[in-house]
Amino acid sequence: MSDIFISYAREDRPKAQQLAEVLERQGWSVWWDIAIPAGQKFGDVISEKLSQADVIVVLWSAISVKRDWVLDEAQIGKKRNILIPVFIESVDPPLGYGQIHAANLVGWNGSPSAPEFIRLVRDIERIAGSPKGSPASPNVPGDGSAKRGGASVDPIEIKIPQRMVNLPVLSAKIRRNSVIAILLVGMLIIGGIFIANRSDSSSETQIPATATVDGNTYAEGVKLYDAGKYDEAYPLFLKAAEQGDANAQCYIGVMYDNGYGVAQNYVEAEKWYRKSAEQGNSAAQFNLGLMYDNGKGVAQNYEEAVKWYRKSADQGNADGQANLGFMYEKGLGLAQNYEEAVKWYRKSAEQGNADGQANLGWMYEFGKGVAQSNEEAVKWYRKSAEQGDADGQYDLGYMYEYGKGVKRNKDEAIKWYRLSAKQGNTDAQKNLKRLGETW
Repeated sequence: MSDIFISYAREDRPKAQQLAEVLERQGWSVWWDIAIPAGQKFGDVISEKLSQADVIVVLWSAISVKRDWVLDEAQIGKKRNILIPVFIESVDPPLGYGQIHAANLVGWNGSPSAPEFIRLVRDIERIAGSPKGSPASPNVPGDGSAKRGGASVDPIEIKIPQRMVNLPVLSAKIRRNSVIAILLVGMLIIGGIFIANRSDSSSETQIPATATVDGNTYAEGVKLYDAGKYDEAYPLFLKAAEQGDANAQCYIGVMYDNGYGVAQNYVEAEKWYRKSAEQGNSAAQFNLGLMYDNGKGVAQNYEEAVKWYRKSADQGNADGQANLGFMYEKGLGLAQNYEEAVKWYRKSAEQGNADGQANLGWMYEFGKGVAQSNEEAVKWYRKSAEQGDADGQYDLGYMYEYGKGVKRNKDEAIKWYRLSAKQGNTDAQKNLKRLGETW
């Protein structure tokens, strides 16, 4: 018996194999008719596998939407309410399947940390539960936190994925594919400026910036940056950075990372992040982790990403804690460990990090590393949603729609789906369409 049955057109075999292999590494057993036992009829084997599967994944492409056997297999999944369509090409779904939520893997490169793949994993888990090959989840609460996304801190942490984590400019979403910056909280001090780590534990994590260049204080560079005058801020930061100022080095890294006032250059961004990170700047440590996580400016290396996320997290950086939790949840760069994932998610969530809160909610919903509790899941989803997190809003809407941890309430479900959909969450948009609503 296989957990997942993949239906596809023969021409799409490479994509089917790629997906099957990555899903198997998550711990699921996957059948995709790669081999039929000798002496058995093809149709009989297919029928048996379809009837035994917990989830039927159908890959929609320009060819598969016209293949009768793919449509037949999809129909079986639809009747059993275990169908998850997945777009591998930009096509319209076949007649009768337009209202069914579908994952989008168009352009997916096979990365298990890609947000679109993470969303597919979540969809599968909601039907089939956690992979049987995953570590057992003891019925004990952990104490950490994070989500499917990531971001950077001021001087500026860059974040990606939500739950690997979910990044809009100047906001954090754990482990998104795009790297965007978020300004760290800056505290102006007489005669200079301190950039505070998000942990609010200023006694240990604040780094004084005292550089003055050509009569202009470093604080003036920050003001110019905040005003969007990047061309004017850059030379101030650069001179301070060349004098060894860790905060300025991090700012320069962010500017190269995003093309603010300079031509975008990931190699230069990595160089300046590293200079700052090696001086202990938690924002730069987090950003450097993201570079390794996403293979920007350096070869992708999850072990190095974990190393720098941990350094940032150990200083109390909530985004670093959230991303470290995600690495533990997915087993990227270290051994998969749900209890450790929960521990770091909780640390992040308790600091108010919306990604950490949503990811912690997810762990409670599925009993990963904690005793399963829909009520606790709703609690953390709500905290995330009320901060405007699109993933948290979607998750909370889902709980209301199906009455998990709360009384079933279609109006509340629509409300939260709509808030999420307006931020571009395609899952929420599809659910609203299915419910006959707009956003």
